[in-house]
Amino acid sequence: SANPFLPGAGRLADERHFAVNIISAAPPESGREDNTLYAHLPLATAGDLATPYAILIYRIYVPDNGRDRAGDMPLPRIELQSPDGTIYQGPEACEALEPFLPSTINEEITDAAANLPVPTGFGAFARLSWLKFFGLQSSTENRINATPAREAVHALVPNPANNSGGFASNIDNQYIYAALNQDHGPLAVFEAQMPQAPRTTAGQVVMEQGDMRYWSVCTYEIATQRYYDCLYDENALLDGADRGVFLVGREADRPANATRECGVNWLPWGPLKNSLIIMRHMLPETTFPHAIQRIPSPSGSCEAPVMGDYFPYGEHLDKAAFEALGCPVDPAQIANRASQFEPTDDCPQAPAGEVDSLGQP
Repeated sequence: SANPFLPGAGRLADERHFAVNIISAAPPESGREDNTLYAHLPLATAGDLATPYAILIYRIYVPDNGRDRAGDMPLPRIELQSPDGTIYQGPEACEALEPFLPSTINEEITDAAANLPVPTGFGAFARLSWLKFFGLQSSTENRINATPAREAVHALVPNPANNSGGFASNIDNQYIYAALNQDHGPLAVFEAQMPQAPRTTAGQVVMEQGDMRYWSVCTYEIATQRYYDCLYDENALLDGADRGVFLVGREADRPANATRECGVNWLPWGPLKNSLIIMRHMLPETTFPHAIQRIPSPSGSCEAPVMGDYFPYGEHLDKAAFEALGCPVDPAQIANRASQFEPTDDCPQAPAGEVDSLGQP
């Protein structure tokens, strides 16, 4: 079969079958088997993490126009091979697995009050503080960044040691995030140059090349990660230099110039006081140096230096302030991108002086 996702490949090839093996082993440093996923995590000091469970996620981001959510393709068929070689398929495979003990956390969230007890200083600043997600531990720790406990807690928690991701991010799909809070202003705006990605939704015959396969900007409920809305590489509005202006807010606070005619991408804030923006990069080319995947730890030190013009500078503001930008809204009015970084051994560039958008209170 043909792989329709490779640059230059025919996207409409009829034969596009594939099979993936998931095996109970740690991924090797070299000699990886073709089309194989490994279900153990190598730990530097404790050997393999021999957990009985792994989660397989099958992602479909954006189907071509006129196709269903799965791209008019059937979902994968799963087979389970037992240690004695017996093959189980379909419902039999599920029955052959050990019973999974589900958590009640989803039910607890569903039955919780609408206004979850989220403190004001939930990692949100007047100037947007964008942090790379390295895992649940570091992202949970960063939620106290806007509180007096910040320095004490950061001194106790080690920096993330690897760049493999976690909690649905991985080496191919990584993101930066910024917390929002109504106390800083009813709206949040940011601008950035956006990477080039192949266009596919119109049913293009040949797979194009780009800086990466896909990027998106989405708003989420900060406590549960329920999403409100997303814009992605093909439906976001960019200018001739691939720069975009993104405004997050509620309809009641929407400025008159927050329209596509004025060059503005609008995303809903959601009903709660706090909100969350996530910018996602997927499958960047090795030749593209500004991908989120290139940002080393710790969070808050190298995001802007590595991403450069692709870093989303922004801030909280009110309706009158945004309407004062006029129409069309010039991205240059959103942030001052004057040179404020100098090279160091830790980052390709590092902040020189106080830079609010890197997370300082």
